[in-house]
Amino acid sequence: MRNFKQYFGHLGEKLLEHFSCACKSDEDRVMRHGRMFVSEHHICFSSHILGEYIKILPFKKVRDISKENTALVIPNAISVIMTDGTRYFFPSFMQREEAFSLLEALFIEHRARLALSGGSIDRERAVLPRSSEHEEAEEGKQGIDEKLKGAELSIEEEEEEEEDGDEEEDEYDDDEVYEEED
Repeated sequence: MRNFKQYFGHLGEKLLEHFSCACKSDEDRVMRHGRMFVSEHHICFSSHILGEYIKILPFKKVRDISKENTALVIPNAISVIMTDGTRYFFPSFMQREEAFSLLEALFIEHRARLALSGGSIDRERAVLPRSSEHEEAEEGKQGIDEKLKGAELSIEEEEEEEEDGDEEEDEYDDDEVYEEED
């Protein structure tokens, strides 16, 4: 995907999956609609509504990932809490279950790597996955290798298209803005 390479290419990672959603952190006044890009080591988000809004969240700094509801009853959101306590709220997912499975599988994988490498996990702040969600995450983790292989193929195809001079319009040109109500 062109925007992933443009805004997050410096990370040197392959895109595993991307999702349409919105984002609001604790510091933001306005929720921004855009695109979440998931790579092996990062959750990335970009929006170009009301100016450029770019976020890069390394999995090694994620403390918890959970499913959330919008307006108390709509099950279409994911919350990501960082080790510094900052909360990122991602509502408006059309594919929340798929997104959550992938994010949690990568989160579990990073926690396991950190523990195996002798790195310190802040045990007071670290939140381990709940058992039923752990099983779902394990199922999602099985698809990560497949996504890595698919990402490599799609990147090669994308580079070939760019070399041919094909200019495609972005498929997610969405002008909808979500504002916080006081």
